Amino acid sequence: MSSETFRPLLSQKLKSFPRKLEIGDVVLLLYITAFVRQWFWIVNYSTPAWILTCLFSLIIWGVHLLTKDRSEQTIPRHFWLVVALPLFLIYAMRAAFPDTSFDVLDYRLINSERALRGLPFTGADFFPTRFPFNPAPDMVTGISRHLLGYRLGTIINYLVVVWVATLLLKFLRPYVKNLWLACAGVLLLVLTEHLLFIVNNYMVDLLALPLLLEATRIALCADEKSNTRDAIRIAVFLGASAAFKLTSLAFAAPIFLVYAYNTSRAASRQQLVRKFLLIACAFLLPLIPYTLYIYWQTGNPVFPLFNKLFTSPFWPTNDPGVRWGPVVDDPRWLQMKWWEVLLWPVLLPFKIEHTAGNLGPHAGRISIGFIAALVGLALKFKLNTGTAGVPPAMSAKREQSDHSTMDGNVAGRARRPRSQYTSSQLTESSLRPLCFIVILGAMLWSTLSGMLRYATYLELMGGVIVLVLAAQLFQRAQAVDRLQIFRRVAAVALWAVLLMQAAVACMYVYRFEWASRPTFFDKPRAFLNDSKYFFRDYSLQSFLTSREKPLISPVGAWAESSALESGIEVQLKPDVPAMCLYMPEYFGTTESKARFARAVAELGDRKMYSLCYVEHFRNAIESIKNSGLSTGKIVPLVMPYYSDHTRIHMALIEVLRPNEAESGKQITLTATSAPLAGENMRAEIGWAQPLPDHLRAGLKETIYLKVRNAGGGVWPALADSSGNLRLLVGNHWLRENNVAVVNDDGRSVLLYDLAPGEEIEVPLTVTAPVEAGSYVLEVDMVQEGVAWFAAKGSKPLRTTLRVNW
Repeated sequence: MSSETFRPLLSQKLKSFPRKLEIGDVVLLLYITAFVRQWFWIVNYSTPAWILTCLFSLIIWGVHLLTKDRSEQTIPRHFWLVVALPLFLIYAMRAAFPDTSFDVLDYRLINSERALRGLPFTGADFFPTRFPFNPAPDMVTGISRHLLGYRLGTIINYLVVVWVATLLLKFLRPYVKNLWLACAGVLLLVLTEHLLFIVNNYMVDLLALPLLLEATRIALCADEKSNTRDAIRIAVFLGASAAFKLTSLAFAAPIFLVYAYNTSRAASRQQLVRKFLLIACAFLLPLIPYTLYIYWQTGNPVFPLFNKLFTSPFWPTNDPGVRWGPVVDDPRWLQMKWWEVLLWPVLLPFKIEHTAGNLGPHAGRISIGFIAALVGLALKFKLNTGTAGVPPAMSAKREQSDHSTMDGNVAGRARRPRSQYTSSQLTESSLRPLCFIVILGAMLWSTLSGMLRYATYLELMGGVIVLVLAAQLFQRAQAVDRLQIFRRVAAVALWAVLLMQAAVACMYVYRFEWASRPTFFDKPRAFLNDSKYFFRDYSLQSFLTSREKPLISPVGAWAESSALESGIEVQLKPDVPAMCLYMPEYFGTTESKARFARAVAELGDRKMYSLCYVEHFRNAIESIKNSGLSTGKIVPLVMPYYSDHTRIHMALIEVLRPNEAESGKQITLTATSAPLAGENMRAEIGWAQPLPDHLRAGLKETIYLKVRNAGGGVWPALADSSGNLRLLVGNHWLRENNVAVVNDDGRSVLLYDLAPGEEIEVPLTVTAPVEAGSYVLEVDMVQEGVAWFAAKGSKPLRTTLRVNW
């Protein structure tokens, strides 16, 4: 191409650049950055690696924008009001409270931090994360977190949901011409339990959705004239979705089959070979860096999954969370028969026992969508050129408004005829292939896992099919015949089903959330107080008090002794080695034990510590001992997790190697067998640190106490076998006239057994009364289900505090 031809073409492409930019492209830049960063793991120094990453990411992103089609169906203003705004309100009602969900603290955060800084494992690491899955999705959320802070970093999920919603609108527009109705349909589609459940968490389940939807749209619109650009796009989208979530392959396979069928009908064998070699390379592009790395480290390219096939010497052969066929080892599936597995999308609502645990709630969206796909596959529909989905009386009224809005043209810009579709638009032949994708994808999903949290794609695409069927029923109802009323009633019923499911999802998500965070409506004062930390929550260490900072300072390595701690540890000390002690699988083979011994030796004289939730203290001690290590000094602390409201009670445990065992602390942990005798219910409680001058009404504060066993017997630290009779430190709020205002406020546990005369420091998080004034704070010991120690003659600790607004 000559320079005289190239320059005008480049100028034309650059001028179209702003018109091609969509909200999905902004998110896609973060996706590209995460994958490019993996390719530059080979650069040992972080700063040069990130400079190269940013440069190459911008180049790739620019090429994507310059070569993409500008869809004729741009997103109308109706969408932002009907869809984006309600989703933002759902996102915002918990946004001020930091995310503390299980998977995030357990392995998502450490996967993110390690991969963003360089190779996931360092020399002295021993499997620093419970599940070393591909960290690409965690890197995306990590980039967002580092750019916007811990709270607002979760907005990446909201943006992904909006991106998904824009794609759903493009799926619906050929069938539902009324903009308001189409946007309302999109809102109903995205109001599913799991999608809303994690819309403001650092969970990665949503990230693959827009890639799968984009690939679906390319596959449905493809034909034998489709160009190489579309082939590369669909391959990269499907490869990236598999890198984000391996279970995405259940949907990637039927999507690719549809694309291959649509594009290979008129191609020669030589053309097919060249094309599919290109697709294979593009598909592997996002997967290669981490797949090669983890294979080099473990001998399994998808470690620890499918270990029966790859037999890594560092993991037993059982496959966590994955089943090979119709019979599974997971007890949640109750040994289902092969035909039950295939029919699982339909049986799901009737097998509630299978949806226990982390499978989550389900209002039947998958089942309705699956049945609708079967119907759509059997029937043949044509695109409606009128106002599908709208009763005839409304169609004429809104026809003019719809035509003037949807193409997104401003005054002075020439319109392209609406009958001309670009390569990214659907046609009347798209419905049946979409039904095939949903049906086959549902069966593959059921065979691989059947877990609801991995089936959001089915919920969305199945919902699209339901709305398309409703639109076609409305269109056919325009014909006056005996079935006219039936068709209208059936169409309304389909919309009503989605409306009911959306209502159930909204009620569920309002009441529950993965991190158990309250909403603004539950804790308005705490919400407003924590909102001051937006853009000020980049470092967890900055939230530590003067008491906790010196405790964390000597940490030279982390010993992960229980679940949920690695995410906190890596944010406090991200550059130190980490060892996972609480996963018995990592100690199940001779090779893994030898690897652990080498890692401990490489630590040298660095001090090793473990952080654990007080609720996990017993298991943490056992994990440390089972690994051949022992415990030293144990200090309780309260972690203000980017928040005044969210305070996590933890224990900092010094972990000693075998040669240091003599200096270890001998502790016992026994369970209560009966109520304490009255003479043993004696406690001496004092202040370990000075109290603040005042508290703020309705907000939390942590106080530190010294508790001494002044009785005649040992205080056991654990409850009985039924979870009762545990010894706790608690508090009441009284008026100065001793009238109780709050009878039962904070609770703190004893970390270990306390013999007569022994003393322990205990942090107690209290919540100030909601009204300002002068109050008496009373602190006492209690045996749950028995009595407060004061009722047995023990003297509680009392002090007067001022509570201000």
